[in-house]
Amino acid sequence: MVNRTNRGKGLTLSEILVSIVLLTLLLVTTLVLFTQLLTNTTKSGFVNTASVYADQVLEEAIANPASSPPAFPGLLTGEAKFSVQGEEAPTKFVYRLEATELGSPSSAGERWLLEVEVQWWTDQVQESHSRSGYGNLSTKQSRLVYVKWY
Repeated sequence: MVNRTNRGKGLTLSEILVSIVLLTLLLVTTLVLFTQLLTNTTKSGFVNTASVYADQVLEEAIANPASSPPAFPGLLTGEAKFSVQGEEAPTKFVYRLEATELGSPSSAGERWLLEVEVQWWTDQVQESHSRSGYGNLSTKQSRLVYVKWY
């Protein structure tokens, strides 16, 4: 009879290599997912900031129509800088507000469609002149408004 007490007490080289490969794949997958999560969170911060800014521009335009017809000029533009999610330098957000009169004006009031588009362009993207990986860098919102003349 052969004594096999020394067999099966250690790992073979192939078992060690397979475990290293599996651990490496798990680590790389986790790092890729974390990087994508961080990138998507940053993108979401820009979209949320732009949406709030667009709402602010629309609300300000609606609250301050002209005192006589036409209630809104055809086109307004402007810009503001905001820091998004702890960025070192603020990002410039530029808006374009377009007002379109719907139908004929009457003595009672006017109907308008207000559309605002907010665009942003981070300094990181400007340096590389590439939009790859940044996705859509603008958002649009619109409102129907009735201005009543007294």
